Amino acid sequence: MAIPLLPYAPITQNARVERIRVGSDEDLKVVALDQSMDAANLKTLEARNRAIASKAREDQLNELVKMKRAALSRAVENGVDAGARGFDAHAL
Repeated sequence: MAIPLLPYAPITQNARVERIRVGSDEDLKVVALDQSMDAANLKTLEARNRAIASKAREDQLNELVKMKRAALSRAVENGVDAGARGFDAHAL
């Protein structure tokens, strides 16, 4: 005995389960596109993170140079030989 064809297209693989869409080959393309966009977004985030870290290091170095220059200026004003061994800029 042959199984009769349905007069409508089922929306799920199990007729007892409602509101679940049957997947298709198009879904695989969407997932592949999402994964490629995720990889591109990750690369963009990594590049931005490197730029932020580089800027932070540069700012820290600039602040350190500024502090050292200020300490040397104070040493010169106080007549301390800044080139001498044991010179402690923090002691000023």
